[in-house]
Amino acid sequence: MQRDWQVTRNIVDSKLPAKEKALYEAKAKEEDGYVEFYEQRQDWIIEKDPETFAKTNRIWQFEYLRDRDLPRDATFLDYGCGPAAAGVYFIEYLDAGKYMGVDISRKSIDVGDALIRTRGLLAKQPRLLYTPKGDLSPLEGEQFDIIWAQSVLTHLPPEAIEKVLHRLRPHMHAGSRFYSSISRIENGIVQQQLHNWYQDLAFYEAVSPGAGLKLSVMEGWVHPYQHNLMEGATSTLLKFTPA
Repeated sequence: MQRDWQVTRNIVDSKLPAKEKALYEAKAKEEDGYVEFYEQRQDWIIEKDPETFAKTNRIWQFEYLRDRDLPRDATFLDYGCGPAAAGVYFIEYLDAGKYMGVDISRKSIDVGDALIRTRGLLAKQPRLLYTPKGDLSPLEGEQFDIIWAQSVLTHLPPEAIEKVLHRLRPHMHAGSRFYSSISRIENGIVQQQLHNWYQDLAFYEAVSPGAGLKLSVMEGWVHPYQHNLMEGATSTLLKFTPA
């Protein structure tokens, strides 16, 4: 599975926070080190402002999927759920016991648990799980009708994306659908600063079959924060299904 992907680096050192740069340099070359770097980065953001993600509009994710493919009785895995800022809308809509949220940031999970309680959603029996390095072994044997990953692959290098696809495939049955946003460019792979990643569609067409997945592009996806992407990039929603 390990490949020598050619990555264009678009990094301006002078714009990097010193603490973030030091952590990246310490971790990036280790096995799963980038994921550890990103976990710590997310924890820092949450520690600074626990409501940072809840302050921005997240309901559009839910509304997009609700209007296309979200039965109330679907088993739902929110992969990279963060502090459940979007998750609360899915929880409120889905039948009790159907929502599972996982994230590599422990601080995000803690804030998400508090948000669920504040919203009075405990009766919906949602589950939130801290998954260091993306480890899904606590979910062994569980499969989900729908898997949702918003702003996850957009922050991962190519080798980590391949691991995610292989990690999620056992949690999909023949009828499962895995939806994921990407920051799409016409050609190649680009790392912008340290935590933003862009890929062309050819990359996903290359890695999907090895994970036992088929790939298609969803229509009508509009990201309200598209303007934050680098010039020439487009937020795109992919749909993966078992091959």
